[in-house]
Amino acid sequence: MFKNYLTIAIRNLSRHKAYTFINVIGLAIGLACSTLILLYLQHEFSYDRHHSKADRIYRVIAEFRQSNGNVIYPYGVQGPVAPALAEDFPEIERATRFFRRNRVYVGVEGKELLQSSVMVADQ
Repeated sequence: MFKNYLTIAIRNLSRHKAYTFINVIGLAIGLACSTLILLYLQHEFSYDRHHSKADRIYRVIAEFRQSNGNVIYPYGVQGPVAPALAEDFPEIERATRFFRRNRVYVGVEGKELLQSSVMVADQ
């Protein structure tokens, strides 16, 4: 019975080559997109999972509203925010600050060796 179904399917696929091509290509593109989305989501949800208390890690961001109505979310807030939050809210166990420096030059005897961006953080 299964052999009969398989024979009929192969005959129909070989008889209608354009539709077969469209269906196979559509299926391949759909599977590839689904796999890429799954890998992206897996990567995004994997941050900070190596910490034993990862569910208790938060990040404070700022929200700036421009006069034209646009909203901007910069990657961080000002330096004094972390100590102020830790002082005002007893629920906060620890707070740290980090800052990104874009152009860092490392050199010896006036010779530039490296130009890079680094993150500077509290202990």
